[in-house]
Formats: sequence, C-alpha cells, structure tokens
Amino acid sequence: MSERFHTTIEWQGNRNVADRLIEQIPDTVSYTIEENSDYVKLLILVDADDMKLLREDVDRLLTLFSDYDE
Repeated sequence: MSERFHTTIEWQGNRNVADRLIEQIPDTVSYTIEENSDYVKLLILVDADDMKLLREDVDRLLTLFSDYDE
C-alpha cells in the first residue's frame, strides 16, 4: 500500500476575500466553502505522494494567498 499525505488549510473571513482566494487555487486542489451569516469558511484540501511535495504545495498556496492577507 502506498502512502498519501494530507492537510487542510482553513481560512475564514468575508465573502469578497474568499472569492479572490478561490481564484488563486489551482484546478488540481480541492476545496469546500461554508457560509453563515457572520463569515465564510474556506477549507482547502491538499494531498501529495510524499511529505516534501505536500510542503511545497502548501507553501505555494500560502505564497499565492499572501497578497490577500488582511
């Protein structure tokens, strides 16, 4: 059995920022969005074949998101 590595990036805030973050997520990365009256929660699901690739993918996403940091 081969190993898979997974992590979730969770962000919450207003819908406008969530929409901008979603635009940055590559098509190969899954995400879900939950809305309530106070905020939006964005869950980004990252998985890879090894820990190094997982870290690189997470770093890449965080770098893309850094322009939208409030």
